[in-house]
Amino acid sequence: MKIAIVYICTGDYSIFWKNFFETSEQYLYPSAPSIHPSIHPSIHKDYFVFTDDNNLITQLEPLPNVKTYFQKRAGWPYDTLLRFNTFCTIQDVLMGYDYCYYWNANTYFVKEITPDVIPFPTKEQGLILWRHTLTYDCNTPEGFQAEKNPNSTAYIAPNTPCREYGGGFLGGTPEAFIAMSQTLRDNIATDLSHGIIAIWHDQSHLQNYALSHSCVEVPRYVICSEEYVDTCATPPYAIFANKQRYGGMHKLRNMPLQFRLKVYLQRKVVRTLKPFVFKALKSLGIYWLIRKIYRLIKKK
Repeated sequence: MKIAIVYICTGDYSIFWKNFFETSEQYLYPSAPSIHPSIHPSIHKDYFVFTDDNNLITQLEPLPNVKTYFQKRAGWPYDTLLRFNTFCTIQDVLMGYDYCYYWNANTYFVKEITPDVIPFPTKEQGLILWRHTLTYDCNTPEGFQAEKNPNSTAYIAPNTPCREYGGGFLGGTPEAFIAMSQTLRDNIATDLSHGIIAIWHDQSHLQNYALSHSCVEVPRYVICSEEYVDTCATPPYAIFANKQRYGGMHKLRNMPLQFRLKVYLQRKVVRTLKPFVFKALKSLGIYWLIRKIYRLIKKK
């Protein structure tokens, strides 16, 4: 059995590759033949790495199961928003595999993952998706931040039965994976042509796509962000490293210092002034009126 793993690490995200690769080789569908090959066949994994880090490309050249592609940064949020475009650039290669997976750059594995832990997609359910830890039990867009703009191709109408699938892990049979990538690539291009960017970028489009495409779901607590590991009832198998330990998402995305300082100052001002504003509004007796108006606007 052959598995293709697509990995994108432009900008400072290349710092995560070593830990991802080493723990993946050790724990993710181990390559050694199974004791019961008819149930758990021998698995071969190939990695397709997209990066703008020339030093990393040079380091990976000797590895027989790693293929590198130079990819220039598109800038935030396009580095994540356009990931389906990236998948489509190697669609012909991916068709030669049994399954295709994408993992967040900051993923690392801590326990052995077999098909009993993360099952393989099937002919009937060609995709496999991961539900966010904190909103695992939410089944309507009101439970999380779904795209509310009806002009976006990622739009999900109120009260629509749906789930918050995260962009940190997704996969499928090559046919299903490529079909999804092509559709979402085109949907995102349509949105951009109208000046629209969905609230959670590629993830919002993934949630919309899942409305009409059945999928296998990663079992609960198998994958978790590092910040929320303590909330898991059972220890996770795969973890998304806390970006704050590496300078935060703004640094990793190579956002200019000026932009990061602007965001910091805005948050600092809001946190400082917020108590005084609330106190002033309450003293004027209009706080609850403004809050009610705000809630009515938010519902619309």
